[in-house]
Amino acid sequence: QQHPEVWLVDGQCALALGDTNGALALGRRYLDKAAQGTAAGHALVGEAQAARGNLPEARRELEKARELEPARRRWTVRFSHVLRRANEPKAALVALEQLGAPAQPGIDPDWWTEVGEALLASNQAQAAADRLVPVLAEIPNDAHVRTVAGAAQLAVGQAEAAIKTLSDAEAIATSARTHE
Repeated sequence: QQHPEVWLVDGQCALALGDTNGALALGRRYLDKAAQGTAAGHALVGEAQAARGNLPEARRELEKARELEPARRRWTVRFSHVLRRANEPKAALVALEQLGAPAQPGIDPDWWTEVGEALLASNQAQAAADRLVPVLAEIPNDAHVRTVAGAAQLAVGQAEAAIKTLSDAEAIATSARTHE
């Protein structure tokens, strides 16, 4: 009760373990206790709602987090992920472009992943490949960026390049998508 910010940490742990109900309850509990609420509290609730598939509520909460902390990259990337899942990839791209690429690609690999995913969802596979492939060397240990880049390469008919990119992703972390 004296340190409600612990609920935020517990909520993130619950999300990581797949306990969306627990994460949602902890996020709401935190927001009830916090005087004005915080961006982190709204983001936790938004992420939990997104994990449950409640995209309108996730969007609302993540918009609030962005409003409270507009410079926090994580909130915009999560917000864009929700927009893309809600079949609004162009709106996701707008939010990501407004935020801008990180000064160094390795600072925010999730931004690059989400840009690529939004471009793919917008039927802009060549643009996705053009954006992602040049930064792969600067993000050496991120399987997600490589997987999206490989999917983009495959979509534009660069099969040999896609095989290498997806094999590199697979060597970092196995996923069902790298086997497609």
